[in-house]
Amino acid sequence: MKIEWSERFAPSDGIPYDHIIADTVFGRIVISWKGWKEYPVYTLDEHPVNDWYSADSLPEAKEHAEKIYAEALAKATE
Repeated sequence: MKIEWSERFAPSDGIPYDHIIADTVFGRIVISWKGWKEYPVYTLDEHPVNDWYSADSLPEAKEHAEKIYAEALAKATE
């Protein structure tokens, strides 16, 4: 099952940085970054398996989140 990511959201009261969200069968995944910085760090801030992770690019952060999600799905269907 592929993760469907939201569009980019601006900072808000709930999440103080630019971010994208994916709703999954295990809960939501949030990747956030400080969009005003020239070289922001992309962090996996919220994930159903509580795996904090930082990356140098949004594609790298998404790839890591999708890997963890696939592993969690595989374990759940064993």
